[in-house]
Amino acid sequence: MGSEPQRYHYVADDSGHHYYIPVEKSKEWELFCEFDDDDERGWDVPEWAVRINGTFSFTDPRCD
Repeated sequence: MGSEPQRYHYVADDSGHHYYIPVEKSKEWELFCEFDDDDERGWDVPEWAVRINGTFSFTDPRCD
């Protein structure tokens, strides 16, 4: 049997932008979202967060 495909979460930031992120990065995403608007660490979205602009499709959805 092959390995399980990468799992992702659908998330949003405080500005209303939507992203998908690897499940294992969920805690890091939460910490990123806690940065104050004036904190430069929160200005650049992590490279593993993919912003969704427009149509988003997926296979094998599930609720964990």
